[in-house]
Amino acid sequence: FSDDFHYVVRKNSLDWVEQMVEEAKEAANDQEPNQLEALREIFEEESRKSYYTGDPRFWRNFEHINIKNVYNANSVEFKNLKLMFIETVFFIFALTILTLFIYEVKHPAVFQCRQEQYKYWSGCDESGHCKLDDVRDMESFWNWTRYEFIPNLYTHDAYAADLADIVSSWDHGFDRTYSPRYVGSAENTIMLGNVQIRQQRVEANKGCSPSARFQHAFADCYGAYNSDTQSTSTFSTRATPKYLLNSYEYQTDDQLKAASVDGYPGGGFAVELGMDEAMTRTTLSDLHAWSWCDRSTRAVVFDLSVLNPNVNVITNNIILCEFFATGAVGCKQFANSARTLVFVPSISRAEELSVFLYQVALLVIFCVMIGWIGWLISKIKFRFFTYGWNYVDFAILILFLTILIIRIGIYTAVAAEPNLAVDVIGHPMKFMPFSRIMENVLASQQLLAFLGFIVYIKSVKYLSIFRFFRVMVRVIEKCAMEISWFAVLLVLVFFAFALAFFVRFGDQDENFSTVMSS
Repeated sequence: FSDDFHYVVRKNSLDWVEQMVEEAKEAANDQEPNQLEALREIFEEESRKSYYTGDPRFWRNFEHINIKNVYNANSVEFKNLKLMFIETVFFIFALTILTLFIYEVKHPAVFQCRQEQYKYWSGCDESGHCKLDDVRDMESFWNWTRYEFIPNLYTHDAYAADLADIVSSWDHGFDRTYSPRYVGSAENTIMLGNVQIRQQRVEANKGCSPSARFQHAFADCYGAYNSDTQSTSTFSTRATPKYLLNSYEYQTDDQLKAASVDGYPGGGFAVELGMDEAMTRTTLSDLHAWSWCDRSTRAVVFDLSVLNPNVNVITNNIILCEFFATGAVGCKQFANSARTLVFVPSISRAEELSVFLYQVALLVIFCVMIGWIGWLISKIKFRFFTYGWNYVDFAILILFLTILIIRIGIYTAVAAEPNLAVDVIGHPMKFMPFSRIMENVLASQQLLAFLGFIVYIKSVKYLSIFRFFRVMVRVIEKCAMEISWFAVLLVLVFFAFALAFFVRFGDQDENFSTVMSS
């Protein structure tokens, strides 16, 4: 019985192998026909050779190019292989320059400065606990400003600072010289300008309605913040100190030169804290005493910028304290850093010169790329749009042109801002609007990251030249659309899970309190 059993197993195994071999042969015979084979006779015609130069079918069927005709310098195969070789070398050069440019712009020092500033202003210790997280109500908010924020802001005497000579001229002819000061005990960070504190308020009985049962005792309600409930009304009283009256009047984002933060606009009711620590303490104490923050307050934003001169990195710090309609208070910090060369083109130092040269090289590269695509379209007409990788080229060009426009806008905005002029920047009594410019800096960096990703993805196209990568490239090309539809399906599945967790745990866990966070 054992011998018969093993005989049957071996026979079935051999039959299965023979069947698989036959299926493989049939699949090989049924494969997609070679498009170049059908055009081979046409390639021999002298009048047609120029017509098929640059045809994307040579990229799509690289493995089927007739090797014998390559030795003929006048053949279509030779001309197309020559163009393909030039395109590949050009792509490798462009990829190298783009990689070096990205590395120089996103230097490791940028991340280190951001982390240092985040821990400093949030009051984080080695265990990871941050004192900013202890702000839970109105009273703890004012205690944090008094006992944490002000001591961190004034670690050095502003009147004894001698880092730079910034002269302010007055109408009566009296000039005064100011200097920025260090922030922090290490003396590695310089305070740029003053601190701007602004708040957002809501109108009473907008976006909410008092319950009829309790309306006799609580006639007013204050809902959540949005553009419909936002208040721009002056709320000072007759007894409000005169030097604080402007802090109770609404100012637009253009007047404050501030950017929107987490859904809150750049305008608001603002006060600026200068170089005098005693005056700052008095100002915050009076704001507390005269109800600058009350039931109508929904957000208070602290906006300040610093410079690390050792690595030439500017960090814009935004501390947002939200006063929810439920009565709870929560604070969080946004720290965004960028090298100074991002704001102003410079060639004074070796690193700045290298970045400037990389930018010029990239501009030349993409101008050549535009010319190359234009020549191909004029040469092969509609056939250009039959190859998927050509659409990737269009995406790369659009991204680069968008980044170029944004960076030019950054240079223009810095040059047009009086407070960022060479003889004014760092003035301890003026606000430096880096938060507004950082929006464009972050946008350009995000697009640059996406551009780098797409350019590296495009390298798959050129891997088809190598035999051991060719099968993988062909599989990716044929399955690209199916993978895209699968990605859409995957996003829908994840959204379904996020929605389910939001419904079930939204009132119990902060991670699932909104659909987006879930």
